[in-house]
Amino acid sequence: MFKYLISFFYSFLFFSRFFFFKRYYDVVFYFPQHFNRLKDGSNQFIEPLVNSCIDNDISYIIFEEPDWQTNYPRSEKSIPFDFIYVIVLILRKIIPIKDNFQYRENKIGKILSLLLFNNFSFSNYIVLSQSMLGVFRGLNHEAKLFDLQHGILHNQKNNYLIDGKISDSILLNNVNLLLTGFAYKNILINHENGQYFKSNSFVIGSEMDISIRHKYFNNNILVTLQLTRDHNYKENILFLNELYEFITSNSKYIFYLKHHPRFNDEVNLDKVLSLNNVQLINNNLNDCFSKCSIHLTAYSTTTFEAALIGMPTIFLNKSIGYDYFENIFQYPFNLTLNEYENVKNYKKSSDILQKWAKEYYNCFDKNKFIKLLK
Repeated sequence: MFKYLISFFYSFLFFSRFFFFKRYYDVVFYFPQHFNRLKDGSNQFIEPLVNSCIDNDISYIIFEEPDWQTNYPRSEKSIPFDFIYVIVLILRKIIPIKDNFQYRENKIGKILSLLLFNNFSFSNYIVLSQSMLGVFRGLNHEAKLFDLQHGILHNQKNNYLIDGKISDSILLNNVNLLLTGFAYKNILINHENGQYFKSNSFVIGSEMDISIRHKYFNNNILVTLQLTRDHNYKENILFLNELYEFITSNSKYIFYLKHHPRFNDEVNLDKVLSLNNVQLINNNLNDCFSKCSIHLTAYSTTTFEAALIGMPTIFLNKSIGYDYFENIFQYPFNLTLNEYENVKNYKKSSDILQKWAKEYYNCFDKNKFIKLLK
């Protein structure tokens, strides 16, 4: 509780200064706390963009939204948004939703611009997970808003595209997408009703600092869990039961379970963890990839990160039906663990997977990113 109060008080002092002093930034970065996943507590998604701003003498500020349910640390490079965040939560309770959630968010932004941000200005707003898009559009109708991709995108992705209809959060706020690869852009363009994504999505790539490469299956399997509040309790239990059955049917292998960053004890894992060939692993992803040579998941984005180093993935999603990789991304293999024990099978799969993944994750293009800024 004490650390929350410190962050709130620091946030209050920081934003209070805008009553008296004017400040302009070329770029505002904004993200929720649970994205601080690197060893030093920093954010791997915005680091390349921030470094690009530094290299080009572009002024910026980083705001961090609190997440009081995560174990990930606060970033030392950001300003806690706690004070403003609490005000936004209060205003959401007070102001009713009449026509659209985004219109209320815009109204909240306008109120904040009069009360607390009258001396604060910016030209670009870059966000992860679409947080506060409507609020910052209300703060500045002239700014250029960007949503930075952090996970998989497909033609039925909430807050992006459903049945050809673009979400209000993007359309009404005139948001541009910063994408990791052209394959993602093609998915959006080919399934939208209209041409919004054709004109408002840009591939800038991403930085992947992974240099590991396995030559064979070492019997260690990384399991990236998807047990979060994104699913209801029944879905989480169904997946957990499917995982239990898979592990007990493959007892000669060692399974290392890695929680989703937003896992918050949604389900009890004791039954699975009681198995002799199961361990919980809290290491960063690079360390996990060093230890394991096969990846097991329902639909984790780690599938792409694994593929970039040639690590095959096996999917467990029969119970919950999240078959994005098989049906949308055309994952190139469907081999069993026994088949991957064959060194030739593993090597062939590894080579093809790397080529497949690079269509979705291009190298980061710093110059292209800089040119997109207003």
